[in-house]
Amino acid sequence: TPKPNRKVRKAQDIVVAAFRAFHKNHPESILLFAWHNPWPIRWLADSPTGNTKGQPLRNETTGRYDFPAFLENNGVPREALWDLGHLSQEALASVLQSWVDVALFPNRCEGGTNLVAMEAMA
Repeated sequence: TPKPNRKVRKAQDIVVAAFRAFHKNHPESILLFAWHNPWPIRWLADSPTGNTKGQPLRNETTGRYDFPAFLENNGVPREALWDLGHLSQEALASVLQSWVDVALFPNRCEGGTNLVAMEAMA
């Protein structure tokens, strides 16, 4: 297996592969995601695991990435996606408490504890 690129800490490519497989057996499932943030994404053009190809394109006008197109290009049906956009911590906590059955916080490496996962469990 290839060594992880420490500059590419997040692991959305693993989420894409896992959801793609899960959705085949559970077609009613929805991938609800909040991957937007104020910083440029640091994804490799192709994932080191081979789970995804390409990377999300950024709309220069809005500054937002087209995650639904990226996911659809990587085998996740658009009707199985719900892009939450950029949410505050309070709004995200409400979503996690009210709408989801499983929360994933993918990281290839994390400095210290995974604070986001700990917050989701609170």
